[in-house]
Amino acid sequence: IQAIETTADGNAVITLTNKIAKPTTMMDDPDYAVEVALLSRNIKFEAADDDPVNPAHGGHLMVVHTPGVPQTIHGVEFRKFGQQGNLGRYPIHIHLNVDGSGVTISRNTIRESNQRCVVIHGTHNTTITWNVAFDTFGHCYMLEDGIEQENYFGYNLGASTKITPDEGILSIAESDMFASTFWLSNPHNYIEHNVAAGAEDSGFWIELLELVRGPSQSMDPYLEINPSSHEYGYFRNNIAHSNRGDGLKLYPNGYFPETEAVFENTYSYRNVGDGVLLHNSKNLAIDGGIYADNRIQIEVDKQADDVRVSNAQVIGFSPLYQIEVEAGNRKSHCPAYRPLVGIQLHSFLRYRDSDGYIIENITFSDYGESIGCTDSSAIEMDPQTRDGHFDAFATFANLTFQDGMPMKEKFNMCFLAENEMFIHDLAIQDLSGDLNPNGNGVAGWILSDSPKMTAFLEEGTCFPMEGSCAIFCEGGCFRTMNYAINVAAEYDNLVLEATHADGRVTEFEGYFEAKTTIIQNVEVPDDYENFVYQRRKYFSPILPDGEYTLRFKKDGAIVWPEFAEETWESPPSCIPHVLDSSITLEVPTPKDEECANVINHGDAEEGTRNFWMHSGGGIEMYTPGYNSAFAFRSTRRKGTWQGPGQFLDTRCLTSGSQYEIIAMVKLEDNNGVPQNCNPNQENINAFDICPRVSLRLRHLAGNKIGDPVDVSYAYPLATTVGPYNKDDWNMIYGVFTVTESIASADTVFFFIDRARPGVNIIIDDVKMVPTVQTCQSPIYNTDFETGDARFWSKVGTTTTDMFVPGYPNLPGASTEGFALRTFSRKEFWASMSQPLNTDCLEEGTAYSVSSDILLLDANGNIANCDTSLEYGAVTVNVCPKMALKITTGNVEVDVDIADVTGPWNQGNWNSMNGIFTVTQEMLVADSVRLFWRKYEEGHDIVIDNVAVTSVEAQDPDKLMNNGDFSSGDTRHFKPARGGVISTYAGGYDDDFALIMTGRDAAYYGVRQNIDTNVLEEGVSYTASAKFKLFQSDGTTPFDCEPTAVAGDKICPVMFLKAQEPGVGAQTRLIGSTLGEKDADWNTIAGNVVFFHNEVNAPSLSLIIDRAPAGIVMVLDNVGLTKVTSTA
Repeated sequence: IQAIETTADGNAVITLTNKIAKPTTMMDDPDYAVEVALLSRNIKFEAADDDPVNPAHGGHLMVVHTPGVPQTIHGVEFRKFGQQGNLGRYPIHIHLNVDGSGVTISRNTIRESNQRCVVIHGTHNTTITWNVAFDTFGHCYMLEDGIEQENYFGYNLGASTKITPDEGILSIAESDMFASTFWLSNPHNYIEHNVAAGAEDSGFWIELLELVRGPSQSMDPYLEINPSSHEYGYFRNNIAHSNRGDGLKLYPNGYFPETEAVFENTYSYRNVGDGVLLHNSKNLAIDGGIYADNRIQIEVDKQADDVRVSNAQVIGFSPLYQIEVEAGNRKSHCPAYRPLVGIQLHSFLRYRDSDGYIIENITFSDYGESIGCTDSSAIEMDPQTRDGHFDAFATFANLTFQDGMPMKEKFNMCFLAENEMFIHDLAIQDLSGDLNPNGNGVAGWILSDSPKMTAFLEEGTCFPMEGSCAIFCEGGCFRTMNYAINVAAEYDNLVLEATHADGRVTEFEGYFEAKTTIIQNVEVPDDYENFVYQRRKYFSPILPDGEYTLRFKKDGAIVWPEFAEETWESPPSCIPHVLDSSITLEVPTPKDEECANVINHGDAEEGTRNFWMHSGGGIEMYTPGYNSAFAFRSTRRKGTWQGPGQFLDTRCLTSGSQYEIIAMVKLEDNNGVPQNCNPNQENINAFDICPRVSLRLRHLAGNKIGDPVDVSYAYPLATTVGPYNKDDWNMIYGVFTVTESIASADTVFFFIDRARPGVNIIIDDVKMVPTVQTCQSPIYNTDFETGDARFWSKVGTTTTDMFVPGYPNLPGASTEGFALRTFSRKEFWASMSQPLNTDCLEEGTAYSVSSDILLLDANGNIANCDTSLEYGAVTVNVCPKMALKITTGNVEVDVDIADVTGPWNQGNWNSMNGIFTVTQEMLVADSVRLFWRKYEEGHDIVIDNVAVTSVEAQDPDKLMNNGDFSSGDTRHFKPARGGVISTYAGGYDDDFALIMTGRDAAYYGVRQNIDTNVLEEGVSYTASAKFKLFQSDGTTPFDCEPTAVAGDKICPVMFLKAQEPGVGAQTRLIGSTLGEKDADWNTIAGNVVFFHNEVNAPSLSLIIDRAPAGIVMVLDNVGLTKVTSTA
């Protein structure tokens, strides 16, 4: 500088010794004028040039551990300071002062810094103003650890910030190889009137982690500070220009404030990258400012949600910059392989509960071919998709475009439309009609040019937006609903058909984000992500106002994909729009075969994972299977809860229905070595824990995106039964009753879990079939002739296993047969156990109990006991008792119910007998378990032929109990698949009958189990019942048509349902309605001869149903009576 003269108007004239290229001045354009800064200061700190081996090893100044002490660094020139590659060695470093109140760093210059400029580290409340930094390496003005808050950066200039070379990088955790002039790691600071110019990378970089890093972590010991969502200070009136990267960026870790964070009046221009890049963020606003001559002026990048851009000038290739390019002083963005863009929007959001973009009060200028910017546009949709669906719904309002600007230069979605994944469902609301190609300012919607988007709009309301690959539809009001379904390959070609009330129809395809991973430098499908149980395939119909019926279809046929979770997008600002009540999703009634085995592809014989997913780790095919070619194997299990599974068809899971689960299982480690497990082990974290079946239930608390979701679990529904053979296939078995919680769940995920981590679960022949646990006995597998311990578990510290031979044979006998043994008993009450099926118990009813019992000593020899002794003061040689353990909450009550009867038979099997009466406490208890107790610990108990039998007498020729309801209640009758039964005053020929209400489906009916022990094969029986029907109000009579076989006039029928383990139910009609009435009562009648499979079925029921849905049934005199010969 040769001279500086002050003029009368307050400006200055600077005379230079040498000429420079003409800069942009205030006279040229005050918005783009260059900054002029004095680099020299009277006080100068300069590092000595005394280390030729390490010339980047300069001096450094550190203010350290002085909390609350006012300190000032003012008017100093720092030159060649900083030690490249040495952490903490910077020109000015405020280090871990915590409270920096009174610390002021102002009007300094930092030149030729080897490492950074002004670094605030673990310190709050400092003031950094009017400083100049030039020709520096690494991040310049910097908040180091992400804990620094309420610091003020104002009126600072940073120019020519350079990236740190590889040899000078502090560590892989630092990012100075992408150096920015301002690097901000906590949003709760105050940034205004700063300039970042000419950096080799970015001007302002806001990089927010989820945790405080570095030494400052000690100031946040409980990890309470999350910089990425922390309170916002402000960012306003800042300038970023002429940087080789972006002007301002939030990347890659964005910002998620609770309330909108506004970046005010930013000027970002002439940057090689983006003027502003918002990536991976939510709830941000760009308000005011000028964005010009960048590659993209404002990029609302992928996974940036709830973003507003308002009140700004967005300029593509400004006239002033065109002059500078023509003069050779600047490099143009036009033309380029990536066309110049004003505002670029993405097609997908980060979170499904987010809103998209608001673009309002924006002035666009200087785009298009007329200025040499081929394919440039004011607003462009980025071509990238996540899953093909457009969910980043945007609103445009009050947009101003340069006169004469063609439509393709205003809005361009052609690159997105050309993406093969895109499903062409873009919808953007234009509130002020600025993009209406008719130029009439009528508001409407920018839509993908696809028939499904216009199927329900009136003709003549949609117009092409020439060159933009979109159409504009005037009026209308669109809203989107989402249906999440199973990702099974079975539904690859599924469509969601939408039918308007006037008959117009269109189809919406589904979409799924298939994720990939890198294995050995090759991109492959990510089997973990693509098959984990949280994943869904989505259908998102976007519809204008109207009444619609939706149906899932495959190849033209209506299907149901196990479940469909419905969530609605936020309602649009326009009205009228579709409401919840406007949409009917048709759920077809399941066919019998669809619920005959609720597990799909359980035998693995397709050789694919169709329908199967996992709860963690992974799933793959395994060979050979159980007596077949294929099975399924879990992989990479790191938690006991992880294993293979699939979603169940929720239609089949009606409250009160029962299912039998059977699966074959074995365990291997990652090397294929067979692993053992102990079916008696109950500690889920134990080394030898065995697999079980669990359900994961999701209940949606609402149908709006963001509404709460309640997740619960039901387990165990089935367990591994002993004995377990690690070198062979083993059985998982269980029977469960569908609870109201299961029946009402929106999704039910069935999975097999609980082997220890690192062990892979291999399964085959998985079945879940309807069954009815017969009430001939409230316990099951009582003679153990299945050869396993299904239904049985244990109480106390003991182990159970099969014992050979069973009753009446003794150890060593060469005969077949099984019994159950409990050994290694640590308590007098430790034994085998089974919960009673309390649904079979009637209050006040007496039950006889019995079992055969064999006692063994600690060495396995037959032991004896003295029936005259009582357990208490004496504990040795006392005979055991059979007991009930009644558990309600944390309270357990033990009740003895049977003793050894008669004199003890030395060295042999003996019998136990007793009786108990069902109490109300038993019926309301959480569980009532049968077990054996009061026997010396360390000794073994072997049982066989256990029986719990009602002592109520029954005529063997009359198979129905309480068929005339003369008891005044509905004992022995149960709902079949749904509905509610109760006593009805006024029977056919006495005081009482049965009434069934709540029949939401025609197949809701009444059932009673038949005691097959009294059936006679080949003998004729008469089936009969009296009934009346009423409308849903229970009083208005309803007449059915006995000749109708379907429809809303069908009459009730009577049929048999036989259930065998692992086999679908077999049903047949045995009685139908006669055409004549008897005193307002209708008659069902028929004859039946029982088949062999029915006589031998473990469960046989008589069922009356098939009246139309909603109709109330009243029944009386239900009978199934043996026909006696008159000869």
